[in-house]
Amino acid sequence: MARAADDIAALVLARARWSDAGVLAELTALEPLPEEEIFDAEDARSAAAWARAKLFVALGDVCATRKLRPAAKLLLGRASEGDPSEMMRGLRHVLEAIFNPAWDHLALVCVECMGSPHAGARMWAADELGRLEEPVGFPALLAALDDPRATVRSNVGTAIGRLCRAHPRLAAAAVTALRTRASRGDAGAFFEETARQIAEAHGVLS
Repeated sequence: MARAADDIAALVLARARWSDAGVLAELTALEPLPEEEIFDAEDARSAAAWARAKLFVALGDVCATRKLRPAAKLLLGRASEGDPSEMMRGLRHVLEAIFNPAWDHLALVCVECMGSPHAGARMWAADELGRLEEPVGFPALLAALDDPRATVRSNVGTAIGRLCRAHPRLAAAAVTALRTRASRGDAGAFFEETARQIAEAHGVLS
């Protein structure tokens, strides 16, 4: 990881004199990062994925320093569905540095990305909505309980729990939605347990 950090730092330095438009153009041209399992493939696919991931992180650092708001949707749209070597979890700090302190604006970007065709975008947008604790994200999270990807659904459940802790008035609706989803099959135990925890914490009657 020390080598990766050095490579990322060199990529950041090489772009120090680039215009904002140039940085955003490179980010726009960057292909979305693959699923986490590709990074462990130990073949040409893995090498290409790691090279893109390093550039992704470097561009995120540059955009955070410059507070380039158009970069937020681009970064989420290229995030990996997973967290290879814990590289993706730093994305939240990049997004928050870009928007600080306009959390409501960042939440709206995340809501938009919950509709992305790229699972990585939905996964990390859900994670960030939970951390922001902005109620504007609640309807999008409820809608994502039926997301086809388990990685997304897991982050959605966690995010709903966080929103309910911050805004107890949302608890009753959350419990109803979680239990309705739990009754429909896969991941039912996870959603039922999340509903139980929210109900107990906020006195929601069964």
